[in-house]
Amino acid sequence: MIRSLRRLIAAALLVVLAVTSIAVQPTHAAGSPITVWIDTTRQAAVDAYLKANPDDASLITVETVDRATLPAKVLLFNNTGNGWPDVVFAEPTLVGQVADAAHDFPLDLRPYVSDTILKNFAPGANADCTLPDGKLICLRNDLAQNVLWYDKNLMKKFGYSVPTTWEEYRALGEKVA
Repeated sequence: MIRSLRRLIAAALLVVLAVTSIAVQPTHAAGSPITVWIDTTRQAAVDAYLKANPDDASLITVETVDRATLPAKVLLFNNTGNGWPDVVFAEPTLVGQVADAAHDFPLDLRPYVSDTILKNFAPGANADCTLPDGKLICLRNDLAQNVLWYDKNLMKKFGYSVPTTWEEYRALGEKVA
């Protein structure tokens, strides 16, 4: 009986020590590498960045994570209390699936992004980056990827002006049609 009681107390102490050690660990030490999760689509861009910036290579730990496993990995970290990446390149809806307020993951960016910056985005552009509770978990980075390519000589030949807004682009399309 005493031996069982000692084992129970020892087990309880180990659990308390384990939980305490997790709770007091610093989140990120200055100068230590940040962990960046990417998908295979972004691998070439990350490799090119690291090649062009070799001094940064020691400050970045890159892990390629399959989109299908991201929620399970984050939920595991939520349960164990550590292991989260510092930066995730994934669809906001995927990251939003594993939001955990108790662990502040993903981090709410509102304190770090001014309203002035947010107002410069197109209306609704960051809707996917905003959780139902108002937490901003990302900023859209692909809004400028839509580029209108045009043939300058043909535009001049037909007397068209190059559109500078979507409304002008639509009007030109309707005119040409």
